Amino acid sequence: MEYGLPDYEFVQQFMNWEGGHFSKSRDRGVFVDEAVDMYPADYWRFYIARKLPTEQDTDFSWSEFESETNSVLNDTVGNFVNRTLKLIDRYSDGKIPEDRLRAVDDRKLEEAEELVRNYRDAFEDKNLKEALEASLELARLGDAYLSEQEPWNNEEARGPTLQVCSRIVRGVAVTMYPFIPGSAEEMAEQLGFELHDEEGYDEVMEPLAGGIMSGSEIGDPEPIFEKVDVSDRDEDNRQPDETEEEDNAHENTVSIDDFDAMDLRVGEVEEVEEHPNADRLYVIQVDVGDRTLQTCAGLRNHYEPEELEGRKVTVLANLESSELRGETSECMMLAADDEEGNVSLLQPNQNISEGSEVA
Repeated sequence: MEYGLPDYEFVQQFMNWEGGHFSKSRDRGVFVDEAVDMYPADYWRFYIARKLPTEQDTDFSWSEFESETNSVLNDTVGNFVNRTLKLIDRYSDGKIPEDRLRAVDDRKLEEAEELVRNYRDAFEDKNLKEALEASLELARLGDAYLSEQEPWNNEEARGPTLQVCSRIVRGVAVTMYPFIPGSAEEMAEQLGFELHDEEGYDEVMEPLAGGIMSGSEIGDPEPIFEKVDVSDRDEDNRQPDETEEEDNAHENTVSIDDFDAMDLRVGEVEEVEEHPNADRLYVIQVDVGDRTLQTCAGLRNHYEPEELEGRKVTVLANLESSELRGETSECMMLAADDEEGNVSLLQPNQNISEGSEVA
């Protein structure tokens, strides 16, 4: 059998939380399930793309998240798009102006096309941060041109300026799509065109070189982004101080009676199958001496099936039965994990019979 080997491996460093690794088990950091409830997914995608740790570790910072969202995503991208569309709505009856460009407009479009070429080259070099920066430069270019030409005051410059900026808005929407797809689609909808990401580079260059159809109607101009205030997030996500840790330690103590109630045994893994409805889970049969129990364990990213079958493990055998994605789980195999995400099953250091009590 012939295999298609990768011709490029995209490797990155760690994004850390306050100098240490993110850890779900230690409640260090912000995680996807809660992040999207705080702010839109595109805000997170944009921040992570800007902070992508390609050469060295980086630290997540709430203040930087706020700054990138407010000063860059909202003030640079969102402001340019919204200004352009509002001016078209106000001064051109909501329709793209006629394509009557001046020499100064042609020169500005040449600058825009150069930025799009830089964007393409960065993607071909697998440099996502540079590609995103080229897209941001495109928005900055258009915003500066609006301010320079003042189409709200200069009637002669109004039509060609808004024609040029409508092309640049389309270019921004297309180049931003890999990073903030939902927001890019909203830009396209407001400008009045359908965003076809499968068209690739030609989809970007065509609107810059040939323009958008004069007279086509735009949608209702609405702000794409909203500014965020993270002043309360540092408090919500800080690490507990020493006093809190001591209090938590006392609160989390268990009595000897509680411990005695747990039926901890040595088990032997008999069979391992992939869970049919969960990408990270195995369905595992474990012999605990007097019976075989089934468990659903999130080990697929850490162990191959053949590494588990025949392995002696430590099992909580009297765990209340539950159902995980349609499969019954009757026990728990004990494992340790560290801040780097490594997982290791707890097992006896010598051969001992399955069903042996752990005390």
